[in-house]
Amino acid sequence: MKKLLSIFALLMCMSITWAQNVAKIGSTEYATLQEALDAAYAATGDVTIDILADFTGFGVVRQKAGQVLTIAGNNKTVNGQIILTNENGINNTGLTI
Repeated sequence: MKKLLSIFALLMCMSITWAQNVAKIGSTEYATLQEALDAAYAATGDVTIDILADFTGFGVVRQKAGQVLTIAGNNKTVNGQIILTNENGINNTGLTI
């Protein structure tokens, strides 16, 4: 029985994988692009989001008037959609990818 439990515990440990964060702002890393985009919206001033890993996903960019958002790809591949919206229909925003 001990041997069986040991084998089971080993198999459980082997099946655990750690998800890699896909984006960061400054030194804060985010599990999803949307989490980083939400943090960028909450920030004051211009923001750069660095992509850390290849991923497939979807993100909605909300920007405040006058805010410039840069998404630095860092030679990573992003498969999916990034949709840009702005605050109250104001077009005084900038997005660089």
